[in-house]
Amino acid sequence: MRGLTAIATAVAASLIGCCVTRNAHAAEPPTDPDPAMGAVIFVYPNEHMYAGVGIFDGAGHEGLSTGPRGPGSLFGSTSGWFFIGEAGVKWTSASHLAGRVALGGWGHSGQYQRFDGGMDNGASGPYAVAEQQIWRKHPDADDDAQGVGAFFQYGYANPAISEVSHHVGGGVAWTGPCEYRKDDIIGAGLTYVRFTDSPAAGFAHNGELAVEAFYKIAITPWLSVKPDIQFIHNPSGAAGVNDSVAGSVQFKASF
Repeated sequence: MRGLTAIATAVAASLIGCCVTRNAHAAEPPTDPDPAMGAVIFVYPNEHMYAGVGIFDGAGHEGLSTGPRGPGSLFGSTSGWFFIGEAGVKWTSASHLAGRVALGGWGHSGQYQRFDGGMDNGASGPYAVAEQQIWRKHPDADDDAQGVGAFFQYGYANPAISEVSHHVGGGVAWTGPCEYRKDDIIGAGLTYVRFTDSPAAGFAHNGELAVEAFYKIAITPWLSVKPDIQFIHNPSGAAGVNDSVAGSVQFKASF
């Protein structure tokens, strides 16, 4: 479902996934590996427009692991609600290249400690996402994903309570880089976060820049492995921390 993909992408990869979760004061989004009970509603006025809203158990803000609880923490003393909404426009060009642009916002009903020592009732922020296919190897074949696509993301959070106030990200991905590897994906991207300028947050640098490259190898239709390497400039914004290079290998099985 396209609307669900849009909201999930924004939650996981935009401000909420990249920025808000870095701060112990801020909202914990209901994403893997700790999802939460919730509900989503979508409307599709026509083939080019969509809108969706979601509400989820926000008890993760209190340090609870919501994944194994089901509805158990929805209405307790630690209850809190996480909200998200998004509206977007999508299109397909005459050359069969799909794209979309969307605006959204998120919020949490919990209590948040400010860096100046006060408290805020709730947290919220806007975000924007855009995606565009740049090239398709077989543009007339709807079931063929081979091609190159690009994306852009922006998000904002209140710097009075969040360690990160702005997040900008973008990248490209090439599906089927080789004729005999049609389901493999190679990609690269970068993300920049602007730290709060509150003295109490203790940052020595204004922001952090990360550059990433990966290659996802489709071993079978249900099993893949993805080597990944990242270069991080000003890790965590702390003084005396050198730029770093990190690598990982992820295995994913779908059942």
